[in-house]
Amino acid sequence: MRGAPEWKSGVEGFDTQPDPAGQSLELHISTNCGPSGIHAVVPPVTRGIWVNTLGVMIVKYFSLLFMLCFLPLQANSQVTNYEAEGNLAPTHKVGCIPLKDTRPEYTPADLAVAVVKCTENKNYDTAVDLFILMQLRAVYDTKRVKDRTAHQAGSVLAIQVRNALGPARLEKMQEALDKFGGNNSPRHKAFCALMKRQGPPKYHPTYMIQHGMSAFTGREGNGLIRKFRPQKAWPDLLKNYMKCL
Repeated sequence: MRGAPEWKSGVEGFDTQPDPAGQSLELHISTNCGPSGIHAVVPPVTRGIWVNTLGVMIVKYFSLLFMLCFLPLQANSQVTNYEAEGNLAPTHKVGCIPLKDTRPEYTPADLAVAVVKCTENKNYDTAVDLFILMQLRAVYDTKRVKDRTAHQAGSVLAIQVRNALGPARLEKMQEALDKFGGNNSPRHKAFCALMKRQGPPKYHPTYMIQHGMSAFTGREGNGLIRKFRPQKAWPDLLKNYMKCL
């Protein structure tokens, strides 16, 4: 198109800057896209469950920059989105149930739906319990799923939950998380005790396996690491990730 600005694309770099109180994190992303480039400053993300990893923030906001920077190049092109069957898909209908009623067969994808339902019912304490369980099982699945490109599935589920809630419910979730307490709080101890009784998950992590590149390129076997030892991995995760005594 004559007279149209030349669009460039690319992310030049990023850096992080903590606030003085250490309670939030700004992510600075510089690009050379657009007529004159974009410098994005991501709003501070509060502490707690929403700051899962820096990688989650980068994935989320690089997705935004992709729309700003790359899609103009595709304006006259046909784009096809491929998604593997079972990717991030729930396998059980789980409502807003108490933590004690959860089963080892419930996947993180199942629990993500339950978290949102709990917030719709304004049951934020239960929502937090289920969200923590969702994250715990997703981390466990990264220990046994062979395809490393699939390991972001848990982080993507967390982002989907956050997007479904919106600012008002997110604020309520953070308040409920504060009530949950830190390590060795009564609710933390109760959570750990229940996890020890339940034992490791008993589902096949299809939701995560189908999230990876091997779902398209092909894979051998069932997608799990050979000789994975659940009875060792689960207690190790409770000790090192959940800080259970």
